[in-house]
Amino acid sequence: MGCPKLIYKPELSIYSSKKLRGRNGIYIYKYRYAFNGQERDDDVAGDGNTNTALFWEYDTRLGRRYNLDPKPVAWESLYAVNKDNPIWMSDPLGDVGEPGTATGRAQRKFDKKVTKKLRSLEANGATPEQVQAEADRLAIKYQNKRWLHFALGGTNAGQNYKNSAGVKSKEVIGIKAYDVTVTNVPVLNNRPATAAMTNNVNTGITAPPGSTVTVQFDPLAAPNALTVSTVNPATGATSNIATTGGMIANPGGALGGGVFSPPPINITPANTGQIQYSVLNSNPNATQDNWQLNIQITSAPALKPMPMVIGQMPR
Repeated sequence: MGCPKLIYKPELSIYSSKKLRGRNGIYIYKYRYAFNGQERDDDVAGDGNTNTALFWEYDTRLGRRYNLDPKPVAWESLYAVNKDNPIWMSDPLGDVGEPGTATGRAQRKFDKKVTKKLRSLEANGATPEQVQAEADRLAIKYQNKRWLHFALGGTNAGQNYKNSAGVKSKEVIGIKAYDVTVTNVPVLNNRPATAAMTNNVNTGITAPPGSTVTVQFDPLAAPNALTVSTVNPATGATSNIATTGGMIANPGGALGGGVFSPPPINITPANTGQIQYSVLNSNPNATQDNWQLNIQITSAPALKPMPMVIGQMPR
């Protein structure tokens, strides 16, 4: 009896390292990769039932992972795969869901038609207002382009787009040119019973140049004094950026009024540094001497064009 015949099937890869015996003693080469680019692991639960990647084991029958997501998202199940949208999202490593083919192409088109142009304007000295005005013009110009709607990304990307027959989308898409982030600085709100007469705290949160710092201090009936400053960790230089100038009180005794709320403080290279604060208390009894402090850092506007839904088309 001669050697078994080798055959090649189109759906199988000859480059696979797995060689299996088929019917009638014929050997075939089995393709080792499956859905989403993951490698098959047929030894776990039979042929085609398990895929494996760097950060997951995926059950193709259940459509979920065996292990918990190593990069969880608050509003998603820890067992969710591809953000529950395998058509638009891909996750070759099993840690995050990334835009799939259609959304990825739309994002590249958005970067070419919008982001590149706005960056060029800014580089040539245009003001943020002028850049945003151009973003508004581009949103109108490309309103009926399919890629603008798909560039929204996420699980609903392009969902309401109906322009294949010349019909406008249900959604009106705008373009936001600049992005800002607001950081709530952790503070020791409501003086604890073990607190000393003076609370000195370095939050470790840095206010970078170009950002603004907002302070709101609200004592109760007992007077308190507040000083907010920045300390440069490299030089040790300290800059006071907000102070009550002495003891202040809230005769009404209710929190939320913002008794001390100065205008936002601009952070420059001269006063940049880590936020620290000092509260001087007046009553040894912490239950009678209480206060609330809020500090926020708002970043300088950064050019980060992004599409966003700003309305709905009239029916």
